Amino acid sequence: MQFFQFAQWILAAILLLPSFFLGDIKYLPEDYHCQLAPTDLRGSLLGLSFLFLIPFVSTLICYMYTMYYIRTQTTALITINQYRSVRRDLIVLSRLVFLFTFITAVALPHVIIPIVYTITGYLPSWVVSFEWLLTVFLLTAGCIIQIFVSPHLKKVCIRTIRIGPVTR
Repeated sequence: MQFFQFAQWILAAILLLPSFFLGDIKYLPEDYHCQLAPTDLRGSLLGLSFLFLIPFVSTLICYMYTMYYIRTQTTALITINQYRSVRRDLIVLSRLVFLFTFITAVALPHVIIPIVYTITGYLPSWVVSFEWLLTVFLLTAGCIIQIFVSPHLKKVCIRTIRIGPVTR
């Protein structure tokens, strides 16, 4: 499990390299840190294409393969277990729609703000903080809602809450 966590960190760093080498990551003196500037439309779109589009497409491919695998494994038993098969397909499809909705919602502020700047030529000083507030809120909401959507996660969380810590 630790291997996958380490691989995720490495992959996230690699996905940022094109933006770094093209000079799209800039120091923002108002915020005292480096990031993709919300005033740079090309940099934001390029960064988002690497940071959101690649994981989005790879997740889509994994789910499409999963749906294909589920359908090919259940075709022989279609008359016996048709209801289960259709129900399982709908569960996978609903989770897929949920996941892609949240991935899109997280990326949306990072796309809209540079477009607004390009059109108006102005961004308030609080816009970067607001952009990241929305991002963190949507990621947190996605994680919490995922617990309630996935029955196996719901069972684990409810069992943990009921058992509680052991006091002596």
